[in-house]
Amino acid sequence: MEPSLQAVENIRASSRNLVRNLGLLKSKHDQLSFSFTEGHVLIELEKYGEITPLELAQKLCLDKSTVSNTITQMLKKDLLQAEVSAVDRRQRRISLTEKGRHCVRQCHKVNNASVASALRHLTPEQLKTVQEGLELYANCLSQNRTASEVCIRPIQKEDETAMVAIIRKSLQEHGIEGPGSAMTDSDLLDLTGTYAQPQHGYSVALYKGNVVGGCGFGVLEGGDGHTAEIRKMYLSSESRGLGLGRLLLENALEGARNAGFKRCYLETKKSMFRARRLYEKVGFKQLDRALGNTGHFQCDAQYVLTLV
Repeated sequence: MEPSLQAVENIRASSRNLVRNLGLLKSKHDQLSFSFTEGHVLIELEKYGEITPLELAQKLCLDKSTVSNTITQMLKKDLLQAEVSAVDRRQRRISLTEKGRHCVRQCHKVNNASVASALRHLTPEQLKTVQEGLELYANCLSQNRTASEVCIRPIQKEDETAMVAIIRKSLQEHGIEGPGSAMTDSDLLDLTGTYAQPQHGYSVALYKGNVVGGCGFGVLEGGDGHTAEIRKMYLSSESRGLGLGRLLLENALEGARNAGFKRCYLETKKSMFRARRLYEKVGFKQLDRALGNTGHFQCDAQYVLTLV
């Protein structure tokens, strides 16, 4: 549904007010010794530990040259350190120095105090409304920004090598390997053929023409026949945070619904916090036991969603 012109103009006015009152029209923060862009770089590096300039540009929604220049200045200030062995400067890993870690702590201290002061008269319910509204607006902007560069379509044979590599790398990142994990699933040998079967489906996300993730569904083995299992939902590290996970998951849920399933089940690890948060936002409810017979005994968190 298209929003009314008045609603659009009201949100634009509120956005301008927010930007102005946060002081973002200035070149740098009044109480900090670095620019706003540098502050965002510090916070992303605190979050991810290390990252490449290309990944950083994607996460900050900035062009590569701006990020490269910012990194160069921050290296000179001893806020960052760069991997020296990388042949390609765009692929070198960037991380915080001790001085950088001190600055990001200072950034959090100053800005937390400022926001707390501004919000101190709100009730808990009002605070929740502000938080949820900002998150919703930010997600809408993110999805709109990437929509023109994203394509979600059924998997093709030529996608398999990239998709299997993403799945294996993601599992290794979380220490999920060997028996009882998706690492040994037979469908990794033929994703296209497996998910071409009745009541199955698997789609990949292409970002700027490259396969960056996928998600599928199929009949839950050992289930009641009315339950689908959400399978192989993984994203490459550089594409996380773009809203692709939700797009892929909702695409799989729609496929399961059209295939006649009454509910969807999935298994994951408790350590996969971002994935679990997404599942819960979409409406999945955590169970206290596993369903069916997936063979993934390394998974320690199970969820189910009733399809309407």
